[in-house]
Amino acid sequence: MLGYYPVDWPGDRTAYNSLAANPPVDEVAAFLYAIDAQGRVSGQADAGLMTLAKQRGIKVYALIHNFNSGNFDRYAAGQVLTNPTVRSRALDAIVSVVRNQGYDGVHIDLENVDPAQRRALTSFMQDLADVLRPTGHHVSIAVPAKTGDDPGHGWSGAFDYAALGRIVDHLAIMTYDEHWIGQGPGPVASIGWVEQVVRYAVTVVPRNKIYLGIAAYGYDWPAAGGWGAMIKAAEAPALAARHGVRVQWDDRAQVPFFHYTSGGQARTVYYENRQSTSFKLRLVSEHRLAGIAIWRLGTEDPEIWPLIRSHRGY
Repeated sequence: MLGYYPVDWPGDRTAYNSLAANPPVDEVAAFLYAIDAQGRVSGQADAGLMTLAKQRGIKVYALIHNFNSGNFDRYAAGQVLTNPTVRSRALDAIVSVVRNQGYDGVHIDLENVDPAQRRALTSFMQDLADVLRPTGHHVSIAVPAKTGDDPGHGWSGAFDYAALGRIVDHLAIMTYDEHWIGQGPGPVASIGWVEQVVRYAVTVVPRNKIYLGIAAYGYDWPAAGGWGAMIKAAEAPALAARHGVRVQWDDRAQVPFFHYTSGGQARTVYYENRQSTSFKLRLVSEHRLAGIAIWRLGTEDPEIWPLIRSHRGY
């Protein structure tokens, strides 16, 4: 089971505290390294994470992302993938981070990639794998969820599941943000949508390479629509209680939600909890997938951990 481990500010211990509580996590993707339009990688290892992981036998992968100033940087991704000089610099920098900072491998999380760069992304991953896998390093990638292949799609078109699946050790599908922070209220990951994504993925990627993304958060939106705010799954029930409202269950989406009013504004919250996670784990079993990838450590409903332990037979 893979857990994503971000550090949002210097000294942020949110993910560390979650991992230190000894959940059933055996792989961690350290969301600590940004890549820019010159192919330079910035970031540093989290000493606490590396020590804890070594003590517990947890594999740690350096996660390389293009998140910059609140958005995934399409221009930076394009330069890394298509400018020969930048691409070479980027590959060298990533390999250096993995080898020199003691990581077990790399997890690539390039998002908002131009669909015109589909082949370039695949060949970039091939080049990375050609260098790192012979030395025993793990190579994986996070990919947008999709229910079919549309090479021209603005968000997911660049990600050729079939080709990437032949290259990487694991492919983590981001089966969340079905309704995202910038749109109106709705399930973060309805069970029907997640199942459609899985049913497509297993037709083109070996099942033993697929990690199903599991959300550990929710969004709090204005009920009338518009930009929302992220909410930790662990904090959602307390928010409902403070406003004296009942958490409800969406039978179709198989997720919890509630409505409340604050400052005269009606608001709607959808999030993921133990119960909704159980339905996703059932899909993992039914489709014989490799495992799950939790975004993100430290925001989860703590009751998911016994459930995951039971699912994995611990």
